[in-house]
Amino acid sequence: MNPDAQSWLNNSKSDMEASEYLFHGAKYPQALYYLFQSIEKVLKATQIELVDTDPKKIHRLETLAIESGIEPNQARLDQLTELSKHYGRIRYTDYAQSKYNTLEKVNPIFSLGKEIYQWIIQTLNNH
Repeated sequence: MNPDAQSWLNNSKSDMEASEYLFHGAKYPQALYYLFQSIEKVLKATQIELVDTDPKKIHRLETLAIESGIEPNQARLDQLTELSKHYGRIRYTDYAQSKYNTLEKVNPIFSLGKEIYQWIIQTLNNH
């Protein structure tokens, strides 16, 4: 694997571990933030590895997925767009504390994010 891609991938895995830890500790806004960071970083690793280009300094997950070479279908793009909306909102403390403050609110988002993360890892491993 390209050393730069491996670095992004390692950071992504570390962020995913942090996300899991925070989620189980009921630190839901922080868990989501690190989850989104892990998805962003694995997409950037994938772009370096599959397309051999440096990723842009952006945070829109759906754009990163399109540019990564993994060819997401429309359903995946819609899911990534939805996660990007949460990714933007989670940065605002007042919003994070009111909209992402319970397991019931966060669990569907967290589960979807983990599913997408695993799909990206699997796609990367199959290339």
